[in-house]
Amino acid sequence: MEIQDFMRNASEYQQILAATNMGRQLVTGINGSARTLLMATMFMDQQQTQLVVTDTAFHAGQLVNDLQNLLSDDQVYNFPAEEMLATEIATSSPESRAERVQALHALQSDQPVIVVSDLAGLRRFLPQPADFQAASLVIKAGGEYDMADLQVQLHKMGYG
Repeated sequence: MEIQDFMRNASEYQQILAATNMGRQLVTGINGSARTLLMATMFMDQQQTQLVVTDTAFHAGQLVNDLQNLLSDDQVYNFPAEEMLATEIATSSPESRAERVQALHALQSDQPVIVVSDLAGLRRFLPQPADFQAASLVIKAGGEYDMADLQVQLHKMGYG
């Protein structure tokens, strides 16, 4: 028996699941690993993309790590963002930018995923999905590319 089966057998879980199928549902009074288990089990049962918003980037990172212990890494994504735009511009790491791009790509896929962010990530201005998709460029190892065309495309995408 898996740990998720314990959650599924609880009558409260069935009530929450039924209520979320009808619309939004506020769940209070559940903390820590029980909250993580509830989220992961609901995700497995509903197979719907979820956006989870935490109060801080630290808590978002903790939740991502906890969820990745119950789900696969390709089902859980972090969308990190700095509180202040000036801080983001000055200190945003390549890893944070890569995590945001991975999360946005995952949201555009046909597979259900969980994206975890903090309030700053929720307030972040993002391109329209069609614009983001149009700005994607796939380069494969061993592929042959016209350097002039590649340079023009990268310039159109905003790379100076």
